[in-house]
Order: sequence, then structure tokens, then C-alpha cells
Amino acid sequence: PAPATDLGFAQVDQERAQRCGFPEVVFCQGKSPAEAAAIAVEIVTRSDRVLLTRADPDHAAAVIAALPDARHHLRARCVSVQRRPEPPVGLVAVVTAGTADLPVAEEAAVTLEVAGNRVERHVDVGIAGLHRLLGRLEAIRRAHVAVAVAGMEGALPSVLAGLLALPVIWWLLRTIPPRPRRLEFPPTRIIVGIENREKTPAQTPWFTVGFVRARNVGW
Repeated sequence: PAPATDLGFAQVDQERAQRCGFPEVVFCQGKSPAEAAAIAVEIVTRSDRVLLTRADPDHAAAVIAALPDARHHLRARCVSVQRRPEPPVGLVAVVTAGTADLPVAEEAAVTLEVAGNRVERHVDVGIAGLHRLLGRLEAIRRAHVAVAVAGMEGALPSVLAGLLALPVIWWLLRTIPPRPRRLEFPPTRIIVGIENREKTPAQTPWFTVGFVRARNVGW
């Protein structure tokens, strides 16, 4: 079994970074400030970084008191420690529909940065004013990954995915054009398919003969 440090209130996974490439993240909501700080201190004994999410000001104060090099990201509700930061790699675009989405977007951006990625933020470009998104489209297309943070209707991710895919679709159509199809003039096809379902019977039906005879008898 992987080694874990027993703090009484938490089992700190000491090999998370070796298995996943990133140490265990501390989710502060529901933990006391002292518990969050103790877990963070234990993680950095074997790692050069630690990230705490959903941290309120009390959590941040406790962590900074225990780890003076910690940084509080207020809007992201995160606390981070990076003792041997390396040059960031790649490029991730974090795109928000509105200003109200910034807490979640900043949490994503801080997480990406602590993980070693370069991040560009594109704020308040929701589809209610599509020209705002179109004005940032070229910059977003330069990113290797785009993270969309939308509001209640969640329309931004689908619109952004479609706009980012347009150059790929155009290239595919130019490279592999669709095969030509032969289409017949629709009225001709309809007329050819008509069948005469009304056929003259070989003899008069018996019920018709009976009706005629009954009428003659009555006369």
C-alpha cells in the first residue's frame, strides 16, 4: 500500500505526486483552518508545492502563519505554495462568460498555473454580445486548450467549441471533399413510384348483384 501520514483527522497521501504528477490538493471547505494548515505543512515536507482550494480568509491566515511563503488568491478562494517553480509550458485559455463567473474561472486558472501551465484569461465574453467573443477568437485559437466557464444557461462552451472547430472543418473539407452524388428531379421520382392500386374486379361482387335484384323486386 502507498504510504500515508496519519494526522488523526486526515490520512495524507505521500505518493500522489509520483502517481499523478501533482501532490494531493487540500479541499478546505468543511475543514477547520488548523486542519487545513496541518495537512498543507505535511504535504510540503515531501513536495515542492501544495494547493488548497475553497479556502476562506481564516483558512488562508492559518496556512500563511504555518507556511510564510504561501500565497492567498482571494478571488479564486485558493492558497498555494510553490517553492521551486519551473518555466510554464503550453498555453491554456480560460474564457469566462461574465464577471460573476470569475471565482470559478480564477480557481481553474490558479490550479493550472500551480500545475505548471501558462494561462491567458479572457473575461466577460459571453454570447449575449457575440462580438466580444469574436474579438478574442484569434488569441483563444492560439491556445492548446480552452477552458470555458459559463453562467446559468451554459451556452458559451458549445458556441466556443463550434467557433474553434471551424478552421478544422474547413481544412478537412478542402483536403477530403465529399463525394459527388447523383440526384434525380424529385417530381420525376415521385411519378415513377406511383402504383395503380385500384383494379377492376374480374366479376361483379355478389353483394352488388344482390342489392340490384332486391331493388328490382321492390319495384
